[in-house]
Amino acid sequence: MTDRLDKDVQRLVHMLEGIKRLEKLLAGMGQDGFLRDDRTQAAVAFHVSMVGEAAARISDPFRQAHPEIPWEKMRGMRNHLVHIFDYGQIDFGIVWEVAKESLPALEPAIRAALHTIHLPPDFTLPDV
Repeated sequence: MTDRLDKDVQRLVHMLEGIKRLEKLLAGMGQDGFLRDDRTQAAVAFHVSMVGEAAARISDPFRQAHPEIPWEKMRGMRNHLVHIFDYGQIDFGIVWEVAKESLPALEPAIRAALHTIHLPPDFTLPDV
């Protein structure tokens, strides 16, 4: 496997792991509870930004081959969360929507894209 493909695989797996962590963090929690819970907000913002960081580091050829995945939107959300000057400027209603709806909805497309990479027969994907 080439280094580029190896890195794309790693980053796609990181994205899937981040989505799973978000699902666990938000399991059984409604939006009202989330908006009152600073710790969960911080953890969710961190994982959303990590998914965006992984998306930003996917190779250009792979991103171009998979335009069904909104790479730039994920990167933009990451940039917003990481580069915000005033934490109070984060709209946690939007973070909730991204973490609870948008990213989980992308999971099948990310999995499908991952499976387009021709991996060596002895390579096993982590269970994500």
